[in-house]
Amino acid sequence: MGKETCTVCGNELGFMKYSPKKEWGINGKMCGECYKRADLKKQFAEATAIMDGSSRPVSKEEKEEAKDDRKERDAMLRLRTEQYKLLWQKNGIIQFKNERIAILKRAWGAQVEFIIAFDDVTNEGYELKAIDEGKTQEGGFGQSGGVSSYYYFQKRV
Repeated sequence: MGKETCTVCGNELGFMKYSPKKEWGINGKMCGECYKRADLKKQFAEATAIMDGSSRPVSKEEKEEAKDDRKERDAMLRLRTEQYKLLWQKNGIIQFKNERIAILKRAWGAQVEFIIAFDDVTNEGYELKAIDEGKTQEGGFGQSGGVSSYYYFQKRV
C-alpha cells in the first residue's frame, strides 16, 4: 500500500490529514499547510467581497482608478504638509496642536511646563490616546512616560 499524498501539493501526508471544505471544490485529503492556505484564500476572498460589496474580480479599470486615487491623495498630503508645519513646534512642549489633535513632548528640565500643557489640553477636551516612549536610556526599567516621551491626544467630539 502506497503512502497517501496531499491532493493539492503532492507531499506525503503524515498523521494529520485534513478534509477540504465542500465550497473549496477540492477532492481528497490535504496536508495542514495547504488546508491553511485554502482557508486563508477563502477568508481573503470573503473580506474583499465585503469591502467592495461583491465577489467579482477587480477590473483593470478599477485598479487604475484606485492607483490614480492614491496618487491624488499623496499629492494632497504633500500640499497640506506645509500648512501643518506652520503649527508644528519641533522643540516645544506642545509639539503640535490643531482643533482635532495635540502632541506633547516631555523634556528634561521642563516638568512643570509639561504638567501645565497637559492640564490645558485635557481641560480643552482632548483625551490622551497613546504614549510613545521616544528615546530610551539605560536603566529605564520599562517604565512609561520618561523624558523625551510623546503624548498623543485627540479632541472629544
